[in-house]
Amino acid sequence: MKKKIGWLLFSLLLITAMVLTSCGPQIVTTTKGETKTIKGITTIGQTVNITPPPPPESVKPQYGGTYRVALATDILYFDDTVGTNVYCVSLGYTQEELLMGDWAKGIAGTGEAEWMLVGTNRLDQKTGSLAESWEIPQQGTIIFHIRKGVHWAKSNSDAGLLVNGREVTVDDVVFSLNRAFTTKGGYFMTSYPGLAKGAVVTGDSTAWTVKVECPVSEWVNCINLVPDFLYIVPPEVVNKYGNMQDWKNSVGTGPFILTNFVSNGTASYIRNPNYWGTNPVGPGKGDQLPYVDAVQQLIIPDASTRVSAFRIGKIDLMGDTTVNRILVGDILDDATLMSKLNVKSYIYDSCYTLAMRTDKAESPFSKKDVRQAIMLALNLNAIKNYYKGYAELVVWPIAPPPKEYAGLYVPFEELPANVQALYKGPNVEAAKALLTKAGYPTGFDVNLITYNTPVFMDISSSFQADLAKVGIKLTIDGKDNATWTGRYISRNYGANEFLWTSNAGIGTYTRMINFRGTSTYNGSYINDPVVETAYTEMMQYVGIDEAKCQQIEHDLIPYLLEQAYVIPVPAAYLYKLWWPWVKNYNGEGSLGYYNVGYQKYFWLDLDLRKEMIGH
Repeated sequence: MKKKIGWLLFSLLLITAMVLTSCGPQIVTTTKGETKTIKGITTIGQTVNITPPPPPESVKPQYGGTYRVALATDILYFDDTVGTNVYCVSLGYTQEELLMGDWAKGIAGTGEAEWMLVGTNRLDQKTGSLAESWEIPQQGTIIFHIRKGVHWAKSNSDAGLLVNGREVTVDDVVFSLNRAFTTKGGYFMTSYPGLAKGAVVTGDSTAWTVKVECPVSEWVNCINLVPDFLYIVPPEVVNKYGNMQDWKNSVGTGPFILTNFVSNGTASYIRNPNYWGTNPVGPGKGDQLPYVDAVQQLIIPDASTRVSAFRIGKIDLMGDTTVNRILVGDILDDATLMSKLNVKSYIYDSCYTLAMRTDKAESPFSKKDVRQAIMLALNLNAIKNYYKGYAELVVWPIAPPPKEYAGLYVPFEELPANVQALYKGPNVEAAKALLTKAGYPTGFDVNLITYNTPVFMDISSSFQADLAKVGIKLTIDGKDNATWTGRYISRNYGANEFLWTSNAGIGTYTRMINFRGTSTYNGSYINDPVVETAYTEMMQYVGIDEAKCQQIEHDLIPYLLEQAYVIPVPAAYLYKLWWPWVKNYNGEGSLGYYNVGYQKYFWLDLDLRKEMIGH
């Protein structure tokens, strides 16, 4: 999910902007996507904890076949001004953005990136998509050099005939960006009003460039969202139909063409024969993409049915965020089946927490001693055992990351002893002593607003039993999904309540929205001067020096954990499983920021599939 920043944060960012004008790097020069500074600041493009990649594919890729994957929910949106990008599942196949993650820096290439998480958003690991390169002359300005020779896909639909396969222009890009910023009710006007109001988009058709300028206070939002989150669309289709929400009006530049959609049934795509992209690395280097002839998305809401479909080879890959050991343990424990499959485990970056009102003086949670007492009272390892041991405890504000973000994370064993102690409970005696010190010798009553799904309720019950031992009476208030979602999105809860919520994905770390500002993801209403100081420092390097940004937040994390601003809910390992006939795939989840277009690099060994499952 993508993140909100409201007006209070906008005001803080304006203050930050005044600070930035008097310190930090003043000029940034970028050529062909390689960012550097002229005042001695370390260039981005550095990587952290790089390990040698596995041997690249040694077999020449084959064309043909249909790739089949399951979706857990229906596709509700086909236009990212109607529904947020992340819910427009088809657009990753049919449309493109200005930049994308660099496949050549992934496991198929240099191994600098894993592309495991959908929220991966490092600028220094991107490459050109509809823009072939970019420049950052200064913070607040980015110039895209638009790729020539890209054509809209041809189809026999009314919308396809209207566009008629013409070349993409600078005006198309300017139109699409301005549309994203100005559409009432759209993502940017509702979630980033400062950026939407302040962004200025201009194009130069002679130079084939598009310039986006914004207030420096909005730069962190601009650089995180504009290059690799806004789909480019043909203006004539939008002008005729009002938007592209009707799937039949789908016209894009992507590797696939949407040919049919049945709600709660199937979405079908065919290969775009005129796609501009080629394979940048490996035995297939230079091949026109995509390799497969077609893609089918089977919409299967029931998790056990998806597992059954995978077992018999009806779908080629299973890797949505429901795939934990509880769901697929039978597969993982089946030695015969596992000898045939490829599996990769990971921790999803948007983990659950219990938020509390640290901002209200009348709230017991405004006192650090109380917050720490709660952590000491809880048996977090019991929750880890709930997942049969396949879980992690330290998951806020950053969960254990893939190598792209290894410089951010502080492992448990590297935390100060007093912080480690908060995760080693239950320590009833220490918890009671802190509650007494804070003025609550007999504890207090607290309500937990949560979603009434079995997993949430089981974990809540475990917390309830732990807290009762230190005098805190926890009442579990289970809500239906819609009610709970509305409460946590609006941070609607009181001084003596917990709110089960989730933190933002790792690609947002430079915005620090898990622990500052007014977004959904700062569920505990944290407003900490130590955080603000770190944020001000971070803003000097956003878009300039990835390694420095990661170091700033890395150094802040022990302090944040010591404050115990949230109760982190241990996160289960998730799994990606795929059949070996899916080639040139190594567990990727997104090629850049919420980009599912990486399927264009897959190829299918059709002979192997027939040998293994008979068809």
